[in-house]
Amino acid sequence: MTIKASQDEIRDDLTVYVGPLDWKRMDAYDADLQEIFDIGTTPVVGWLIRIFAVPIIWLLPHMYDIIPNYGFVIILLGIMVKLLVWPLSRKSVKSMAAMKELQPQLEALKEKHKSNPQALQKATMGLYKEAGVNPLASCLPMLMQMPLLLALYRVFYTTILFRGAPFILWWDDLSRGAEGWIDPYMILVLLMVGFQFAQQKVSMADQKNKAMMYMMPLVFGFMFRTVASGLVIYWTVFNAFSFFEQLYGNRKRSRENAQIKEVPVITKAPVARKKKKAKKSR
Repeated sequence: MTIKASQDEIRDDLTVYVGPLDWKRMDAYDADLQEIFDIGTTPVVGWLIRIFAVPIIWLLPHMYDIIPNYGFVIILLGIMVKLLVWPLSRKSVKSMAAMKELQPQLEALKEKHKSNPQALQKATMGLYKEAGVNPLASCLPMLMQMPLLLALYRVFYTTILFRGAPFILWWDDLSRGAEGWIDPYMILVLLMVGFQFAQQKVSMADQKNKAMMYMMPLVFGFMFRTVASGLVIYWTVFNAFSFFEQLYGNRKRSRENAQIKEVPVITKAPVARKKKKAKKSR
């Protein structure tokens, strides 16, 4: 506050909030205290993160009123999100299963047009069109997850809801991550890595990309080892459901293909015609 030299004193009334960053409590003051939350300040994509973060941070305490364990609340949230993206996820599962079936034909095209990239691209797109496969469909659920994952990270980083919030067994603080390689919180990280690896294994079309299949879960595990364990639980639940969904989709498609192969092909046998004997002319 600027004080002029001619002024002897300045008097003003201020309202100060000193307390935890609890959205539900701060909303009760009706003074826009929620703006204190460091949510939506990320450059460029901040507005998108805020769209997801604000409903989540409002919903979580209301869910806690019904289920007084934030660990199970986060699991339920993961299930709800999975159901929300279910239509896109189904298309993704079908697309990845179809891509695995097309892999031998794609390899044959690569061998045939190995010296002509343009012809290879044209033939590949033609094969996708003929089979009714969209190679980009498998990426949609992941693309939808990224803003939500970033929003959850900001929520866990900002709110006090999870500080000291117990889950089960050794996990008595959902706001902290593993503090060492032998910390019990690393068990959650290993579960997450395991389900992510399994999900990629059953969905990967080209087995030549095994390096990616091994590297991505490890990269995520290294990144998530120190973040809030509540976020690790959420990502583990989502990956687990994605794994079982992909596994079911693969088996269903295999059964459908087996049934198609078992259907007998009925062909019309050629009808033998009797040749009429020519009458001998007398």
